[in-house]
Amino acid sequence: MKILDCTLRDGGYYTHWDFNRDIVRLYLGTLAQMPVDYIELGYRSVSQECYEGEYCYLPVSTLRFCKLHCGNKKLVVMVNAKEINETNIVGLLEPCCGYVDMVRVAVRPSDIKEMHKIIRVIKGMGFEICLNVMYMSTWQQIGGFFEELIGIENLADYLCMVDSYGAVLPDDIPEIINKIRQYTPIPLCFHGHQNMELAFANTLKAIDCDCQIVDSTITGMGRGAGNLKTELLLTYLSSLGEDIPFHSLNTLIDEFERLKDKYRWGVNLPYMISGAYSLPQKDIMEWMSRRRYSVSSIVQTLQNRTLGNKKLQFEPLEKSSAKYSLIIGGGDSVVVHLDAIQSFILKNKTCISIVFSSTKHLSLFDFIPSEIQRYICLVGTEGRRLQKYDVHRRENDIYVINSVACQMDTYIPSFAIEHTKQLPLCASNSEYPDSPLFISLSIATGKEIFLAGFDGYVNIDEDAYDLMHENQTILDNYIGDVKSLLPTRYNNLRVESIYTMI
Repeated sequence: MKILDCTLRDGGYYTHWDFNRDIVRLYLGTLAQMPVDYIELGYRSVSQECYEGEYCYLPVSTLRFCKLHCGNKKLVVMVNAKEINETNIVGLLEPCCGYVDMVRVAVRPSDIKEMHKIIRVIKGMGFEICLNVMYMSTWQQIGGFFEELIGIENLADYLCMVDSYGAVLPDDIPEIINKIRQYTPIPLCFHGHQNMELAFANTLKAIDCDCQIVDSTITGMGRGAGNLKTELLLTYLSSLGEDIPFHSLNTLIDEFERLKDKYRWGVNLPYMISGAYSLPQKDIMEWMSRRRYSVSSIVQTLQNRTLGNKKLQFEPLEKSSAKYSLIIGGGDSVVVHLDAIQSFILKNKTCISIVFSSTKHLSLFDFIPSEIQRYICLVGTEGRRLQKYDVHRRENDIYVINSVACQMDTYIPSFAIEHTKQLPLCASNSEYPDSPLFISLSIATGKEIFLAGFDGYVNIDEDAYDLMHENQTILDNYIGDVKSLLPTRYNNLRVESIYTMI
């Protein structure tokens, strides 16, 4: 049995494949002392339409750096089957010659036959080939899948069984392997995910079933719930008599634990549910990383999917005929300038509508006359926060969601259901369809649209940066006359002091 550590490749889903050089140097130097046979560095990818970092592309300088610090370990890169073809594969992998020993091809079960010619090309370049076939928990429900494996041993050196959803149980592994053995004698590998906290048990079962390579990552860093911890596997080997330099390993783990505090990979209830029902982890990772949604909201959405529940449908929003719209955000400037905002609203009460992008300051606006229409955006945890402000709601308030475009189910308090409207289908054409600002601008009408409480951020941590970038992108792409009445740190946003308008 051999160990393949894929920390930089699988863990890159959390860091956009950016890793500090000092951490990578420590990582490679530490694994050089361990009974780890292969180190997977990352992807060799074609150009993406978004930013991905160094270990998504692995330029030659990075390969050279890694080769210098990895000791005698074999280096591995991964390519995505959906990105490669006979035209681009040689150019993609040629720079790896002399640095990389194995190429792993990540492929969907339905696309194995399409990879035959490409695998021959890669093999002809002198690399070991491992075919990483995803969605292992679904293989036995796919008609004709195992027949596709006939003769694969003549093309690839290994077939890796990838438990993409973390849904495989230990008893499934010998059953699936016995099925594979009816069609091919190819050496097998196993890549487990931790959704059901079975990565270790499944890996031990795979080893018992003569899998020749098993995957792991430092601290379990990997997509979604993560992977088998390399340090756990090494501790197990130590109990069998393997000499493990734990002091060096502990130093490395300390560094990755700091990363874990920042990126928060690991098992939680949403990932458990996704594993139990073989649901994709991509959506959950996005929901969790953006931190707009509570865990309970994510769990409710997943439960609805498993039960086949349909989203609630609401009447489309009919826009106001008001001449102006004022969008209230959650910035502190709303509190500082509340008297001025009140004067502005009351001065324009016959021709203005109010949109609450956030419910944060809703309790401050009881002064708004009933003839002024109020719209309240519901996204993320806003519906639960709204319940706290029950005393401040009005019968003619309209609650607005974008359920047509958003994959997440929106929590709507019972008292708001009959007053909820949804944005029309055209509002799905946005990079951020669940953004409160995007929804607010979609609600707003009139000759001019004013913002208050969109301050931007002074102390920018990662969460604040993401939100500020999101809002800036929305403002940059908005077509229409919008201006801030209060100070703002957003660029390209016209500012007109509220004090000139009251």
